[in-house]
Amino acid sequence: MSHPGKSVFLFGLYMLLLGAALVLAPNLLLPLFGFALTDEVWIRVMGQLALYLGCITSGPATPSGASSWP
Repeated sequence: MSHPGKSVFLFGLYMLLLGAALVLAPNLLLPLFGFALTDEVWIRVMGQLALYLGCITSGPATPSGASSWP
């Protein structure tokens, strides 16, 4: 795998982990980014967006998924 491919793949993994954390336990991460604790739904929606972006970027970055890039 090339260096740019590795970079895109690792970014996708980061987005997957961040998205999963924001969906499952958002109040653990919010203080790390300087936000107040919340019970609102917007942070879980952002987590779902991060999960989606992680799926979109990490899948085609693998050698077997290279043909699935649009």
